[in-house]
Amino acid sequence: MGSHSPLLPAVDGPDPVSTLLDGTYLPNFHATELRLSEPWGLSVPAQRGCLYVVLRGGGWFKPGIEGEPPFRLADGDHLVTTRGMPHEFLSRLDGASTPVDIFTAEPTQLPRAEDGSLALAPIEASTTILLYGQFDLSELNGNPLDIGVPDLIRRNHKVDATLSSCLPMLNIIQSSCRERPAGWRVLIRRLSELILLQTVAAELVQRIREPSESESGAFRMMKAVTDVVVGPVLRVLVEKPEAPWTVPQMARMARVSKSAFSERFRRLVGQPPLQYLTEVRMAKSRRLLRESEIDVGEIAFLVGYESASSFSNVFKRWNGQSPGEFRRAGRRGREDRKVS
Repeated sequence: MGSHSPLLPAVDGPDPVSTLLDGTYLPNFHATELRLSEPWGLSVPAQRGCLYVVLRGGGWFKPGIEGEPPFRLADGDHLVTTRGMPHEFLSRLDGASTPVDIFTAEPTQLPRAEDGSLALAPIEASTTILLYGQFDLSELNGNPLDIGVPDLIRRNHKVDATLSSCLPMLNIIQSSCRERPAGWRVLIRRLSELILLQTVAAELVQRIREPSESESGAFRMMKAVTDVVVGPVLRVLVEKPEAPWTVPQMARMARVSKSAFSERFRRLVGQPPLQYLTEVRMAKSRRLLRESEIDVGEIAFLVGYESASSFSNVFKRWNGQSPGEFRRAGRRGREDRKVS
């Protein structure tokens, strides 16, 4: 027998990591390649989740939390800030920083390299090249990455085989920044989001393989997804949240009593079945509102509500905005990033 964790799936079995990440919505996610010549410094405020991939060079990551020491990021490193920690990323520890929005905007007056990529200074041998992505946590009641991962995820695609699939995506991103084919911004955004999710997935796999007595976070959710009673129901809830689910129906699928199913689900997942179902539905609806032009009434149907009004009421309770307000805020954010 090998050292394979009993909580990790067989090749032909359920994939609990996919269940945890399926439908994850990262609000206002966008990404770009940055080419930075020394001295440089990025300052990122609170309530933004970030992805950094160091493609060349490196710098110092300086958490904006008292008592947290800075650390060096080098070639091949991936860093994901999952809970909106304010921070700086600097070429020198004693250097100054500039708000990251100056770097990520696309105003025409900023200088560019000969290949068309954004450059705040001429490209030299010491230039650091980063893939930078960010998403907004300020408009959500819950964090989409509250699935048992730490505040900072740090891995390296040069030594971590689970990140090997990121390498061709990084190559496409870099060539798209240079050549700017039709749809290049969308391509970069989508691939960068996949790289972020792959980095999170690699962290989840490692954490669940480590011995733990914890009943929370990744360990708890992995147990839920692979549980013989709750797991099959949980996976179908994520795949088909639009179905007219009831707790008795879930219990019948699990072949246990309603009370036994509810108690087991709450203990493993950390919340009641219908509350978790609403969370899944809200995640799917947020993505549809931001990434499609589908009518709100149709979205209501696609996420399991009989009417636009009932969907709107639930959406506002969970998100603090109506579906229309949420969609308009996303459009304003996209337009603001395009302003030159």
